[in-house]
Amino acid sequence: MSQEKLRKIHLIYGIVLSVIIVVTGLCFIVSCVDIYRSGLRPFTYESINSHFMAIIVPVILCIVGIAGGMVVSCFPLEKPKIKGIIDTGAILNKMSEKIDISKCDLDTQSKIKKERKLRRYISIFCVDAILVSLVISLIYMLNKNNFPADDINAEMVNAMLFVIPCAIVSLAAIFATMLICTSSYARELSLVKASLKTAKKDEISSQQPAVSSQHEKILLGARLSILVIAIVFIVVGIFNGGMADVLQKAINICTECIGLG
Repeated sequence: MSQEKLRKIHLIYGIVLSVIIVVTGLCFIVSCVDIYRSGLRPFTYESINSHFMAIIVPVILCIVGIAGGMVVSCFPLEKPKIKGIIDTGAILNKMSEKIDISKCDLDTQSKIKKERKLRRYISIFCVDAILVSLVISLIYMLNKNNFPADDINAEMVNAMLFVIPCAIVSLAAIFATMLICTSSYARELSLVKASLKTAKKDEISSQQPAVSSQHEKILLGARLSILVIAIVFIVVGIFNGGMADVLQKAINICTECIGLG
């Protein structure tokens, strides 16, 4: 069987199984709510058995679906290449080690400081929101007056209505903090990259005069060395008679070969 067909089978089976599991879960929730509303002490064998038998069909379908999933897993798909998750914060920390922020221009320094302050303040806000929600929930849950044992169902419903909003606030604060910090890291990373490029250009431009002056010194030394060697050879040629030999050969070439004589 081709990978394309296997992929379609896995997709369709996953969708069907997910729908069955969701429906079964909803049936369990509805049954639990119905049991809660049936009386002060609703958890009896008879009530649980009757409610369970009412949802036996989706339960059986869910069990069969899970068993079928084991069979489908015997025909695995080829694992796709997983792209690594880019950690903007880690990249930013590595790049910050290569550049001194204090050497950047004032505008870049100001923008980087604003981004860091934003992340610091939003993190403090997130921690405060979680702590306040936790304290409020604990105060309610530890207060015995909220659980007089008169109506367990109503007491549990009231507790859930009080605790769930606190949990939602905490999760919302965490989610908002992650989004804001991620975008802030991305903005600061672009600023650091631009500063790093500018620093490299400045470093190259500052090194160019030194390199050119060094090359000029080498060329000047080579020229002086060649000049000194030439002068030495000329002097040696004069004293060992080489200049007279060259002059005599030049005279002979002009008078004998060319025919000036």
